[in-house]
Amino acid sequence: MDAGAYAGLSSVVLQRSIFSVCGVYDIPNLKVTGKAYATNNIVTGAFRGFGGPQAFFAIEMHMAHIATELRVDPLEWRRSYFLKKGDTSSTGGVFHSDIKLAEIADAVNRLSNYQEKHSTLGSDKSFWKGIGCSFFFHGCGFTGAGEAELLKSRVKLKKYADGTVGIFVSSTEIGQGALTTLRKIVAETLEIPIAQTKLTYPDTADCPDSGPTVASRTVMIVGRLLQECAEEVKKRWTEETFEVVKDYVYPEHLSWDSEKLAGNAYPEYSWGANVVEVAVDPVTYEVETKGVWAVYDIGTPIDEKIVQGQLEGGIMQGLGYAAMERLQTTGGKLMQDSLSEYLIPAAVDFPRIAFELIDNPYSGGPFGAKGLGELPMIGAAPAFAAAVEQAIGKKIDRIPVTPEYIRELMT
Repeated sequence: MDAGAYAGLSSVVLQRSIFSVCGVYDIPNLKVTGKAYATNNIVTGAFRGFGGPQAFFAIEMHMAHIATELRVDPLEWRRSYFLKKGDTSSTGGVFHSDIKLAEIADAVNRLSNYQEKHSTLGSDKSFWKGIGCSFFFHGCGFTGAGEAELLKSRVKLKKYADGTVGIFVSSTEIGQGALTTLRKIVAETLEIPIAQTKLTYPDTADCPDSGPTVASRTVMIVGRLLQECAEEVKKRWTEETFEVVKDYVYPEHLSWDSEKLAGNAYPEYSWGANVVEVAVDPVTYEVETKGVWAVYDIGTPIDEKIVQGQLEGGIMQGLGYAAMERLQTTGGKLMQDSLSEYLIPAAVDFPRIAFELIDNPYSGGPFGAKGLGELPMIGAAPAFAAAVEQAIGKKIDRIPVTPEYIRELMT
């Protein structure tokens, strides 16, 4: 990993990347070595997915290449190696919850008609056509014992005499709808209108430290603590004014060895699949995305509109990462230093996304919810690249897959 001039968060980004490198597959014999190097390039930082997109691009393209070499259906090839409940992760932790990858595969194939299209798409006189799939997960919460030892999250609710309830957390709103979701969790638990909840701006003078708004943890970790707080408030509802504080307790059935990086790397996982269909112009090598399909297991969604926004935004970001976003440095200087040079997708660049959610409640989350924020970013790039790969008949091993890169492959 190119860490740039300073270490920053490179070590923990690298950790999540190496923990993800075996993908959603049961690989009994595994050895992973990762290194972060100091270079004269600009310092790098955290990015949505936090090391996951890089690792899943590698393993999913590798699986696609194997399927091509074996001349087998890529989806069925993957299916035979899917993880299931009771299997162990790359760090040796046991997956204690149901893993519905087979159901996810069935659903994304039904939505996209992937298998039939994959067997028939190819080149014609006007366009080269292809379709690709990817399967992926994202560990929710801080890596290893971070939630228990580093963060030690705390939340507070205050019931007022007028029947309103104040919510005190350090979680911040950055457009993802987290605070609305937290209010809904409290209101639903107390069986009161959401208008009766008040969220206090996260000021250290008033709010306990519930941890940062990162790592797909806010709903699953902070939301669960607020649900537990609200359950106690509900029992004491007849009292006029009082406060209830809850601290995070690390699940007893999980363990983590920080020295050996062994055990349960994350409290729980969200799972997903993407399919992308493309058409490549054989003259200009421009890629048109014809269809995007997604199926996710995020436990039980709290607010489906917010989920849809996160899902669509994350996939769009992942497709931009796959098709056009590029950072280059020359002599330590960033070449794309403005939005004139650093291209990002607009709404017109990709079609409407069709999606479906798989119901798989997580007992440790509020109303069964798991994390979502980073999951949609992870699978778009390998699905897009695999689709272009089928369309042009050349192996792709890096992103972004630009017209210039395709021209390089075709000549």
